[in-house]
Amino acid sequence: MGNITRDIIELLHESDLVIADLSGKNANVFYELGVRHALYRCGIIPIIREGETLPYDIANYRAVFYSSELDGPEQFRKELEKRIKVFEQSREKKSDNPVHDILGNKFNPANIVDQEKYNENLKEVKQLNQELNRLRQSQNEARVGEKDAQKQMKLILKGRDEALAQVEQLNKKIAQSGTELK
Repeated sequence: MGNITRDIIELLHESDLVIADLSGKNANVFYELGVRHALYRCGIIPIIREGETLPYDIANYRAVFYSSELDGPEQFRKELEKRIKVFEQSREKKSDNPVHDILGNKFNPANIVDQEKYNENLKEVKQLNQELNRLRQSQNEARVGEKDAQKQMKLILKGRDEALAQVEQLNKKIAQSGTELK
C-alpha cells in the first residue's frame, strides 16, 4: 500500500547504485533516471536490450547491453560485475550523467534549499500534523459524545412520552370517576 512514486523516489535517493533498464524506452524509467541524475553525480548503470539504441541525450554514456542468446546472460553478468567494480573504485572521482557533467559544481540539490528554513518548515509541518491529529481526536470524541447525547435524548423523550401517557390515563380515570360521583 502507499504511493509507489514516493517509494521509487526514496529508493533512488537512498541507493548507492541504480541499474536502469532503458529497454523499450519506458517514460517512467526515463523520469526516474532524470530524478537520479539530478540527485547524484554518479551511481547509475544503464542497461539496454541488444539491438536497441540509447536516446541522444545519454548516448555517449556507456550502457551494458544484454541479450537472451545462449551466452548472453553470462556475458551480461560479467560486464555488470565489471561496471559495479569500476563504480566502487571511482565513485568519488567521476560523474556518470549529463546533469553533473554539464553543470558541474554549479548544480548541487542541497544548495537549492536553505537547510535552516527547511528544518523550520519541517518543524512547523510536524506541529500542524500534531494539531490536526488532536483535532481529529476531538472530533471523534465529539461524535461519540453526540451519539451518547442522542441516546440520552431518546431516553428522555421516551420517559416524557410514558409520563404523558400516564397523565392521559389518569385524566381519563379522573374524568370517569367524576361522572360516577355525580
